Amino acid sequence: MKKLLFNGFVAGLVLMLAFVMLKDAPFWNGPQVATSETQASPIVAGHQPITATRTLFVTTSGESLSVSSTELSAVLESGNLPAAPTSAVVLSDLECTPDAQGVSHCLNELRLESGETLTVRHNHRMHDVPCLQPGEVVQLLVRA
Repeated sequence: MKKLLFNGFVAGLVLMLAFVMLKDAPFWNGPQVATSETQASPIVAGHQPITATRTLFVTTSGESLSVSSTELSAVLESGNLPAAPTSAVVLSDLECTPDAQGVSHCLNELRLESGETLTVRHNHRMHDVPCLQPGEVVQLLVRA
């Protein structure tokens, strides 16, 4: 009888210890969302969560600088612009390091609704206008 009680006590102690150790595990409390307090590294200002569909105006020449976080400007690097407005999925965000004036010259590949891809140069001040993010859907319009 004493051995049975002792084994029960040990099993209970092990379960309680496991509960204490695992109570903050992601599977216990549901999905974990990174916050500024829980992240190992801070969010880069240009890579913030995007909650609304943004509009991307693309031109074929000249310099453009996005000054609004909802209406972006970019220059076509390669590919063919669509004849009509369309949605596009951002496939990549490269070359984001800002220059001496604080302007990032991000290179983004986009996949249009038609399946075609194009590459644009998105110039923006990262602290004012977030980068285009892979997986983000934008409304693409051609600016003459």
